[in-house]
Amino acid sequence: MNIITRFPHMYLLYLLSIPSVLADNTQSNAFSAEASCYSLPYGGWGFFSHVLTYYTIIVMCFYKRPATPWVESTPGSTWNIAIAIVKLLFTLIPAIKTMVTCNHAWQFETIAAMKLALSLTSGLIALFPSFWWLLLYLPGVIAGTAGTISLASSNFSPRMSTITAVFGGVGLAIAIATVFITYFWFSGRDKNLFGAGALIGLSGYASCVPICLVFGALYSDWVLAIVADNLMGYPSGQSKSVQALWVLYMIGKRLNLLTI
Repeated sequence: MNIITRFPHMYLLYLLSIPSVLADNTQSNAFSAEASCYSLPYGGWGFFSHVLTYYTIIVMCFYKRPATPWVESTPGSTWNIAIAIVKLLFTLIPAIKTMVTCNHAWQFETIAAMKLALSLTSGLIALFPSFWWLLLYLPGVIAGTAGTISLASSNFSPRMSTITAVFGGVGLAIAIATVFITYFWFSGRDKNLFGAGALIGLSGYASCVPICLVFGALYSDWVLAIVADNLMGYPSGQSKSVQALWVLYMIGKRLNLLTI
């Protein structure tokens, strides 16, 4: 008979000790030091930047101008091509530099790869507006989300659990809502119960794709902010070169607002 069987309350104490094991100070401090290699926006600035990026992607895919969404865009114009090229240069260079600098920490490297994929996708959408370009972003966001989850689980804290619960709860609510909407849509239309059930189940899995596409980068912003203990995400304590890359990336990300 082991100690847990003889003393049931020890099992509860063991469960309560799990967070403290996950939040090993040595490991958390190591990740915080490694975060210095990451020179892209995160935290409040990163979240704001990604919201604007999603907005411009949606507007451009509907052939509207981001700055004046009630006006039709002119895809293929010389101005838009120039803006897209400059935007790609301003964003890809800092992203690639961050990946190279963070090659010793795969979590930060994959998150930087996710940001690179998003920049490339939004740049191509500025040239050739289509939602299909988001498929190019999908491999990057899957890799980046894996790195983000690894960082979150290795830096367990009350703030981390709150952020994870918020994003996880919203994502789960969207998936459940999608299943219910699909159920009510097909319940009175399809007499084939097996086919209707398969479609309803498939809708739940299918909803995971847009949830991952939208929430992957947003979740990583706050996970990085907690790991680096920098909620705004500006590298004020880093070198001038890191700050220059940060500013270059932020300017490049906003150039899509100037497309016509």
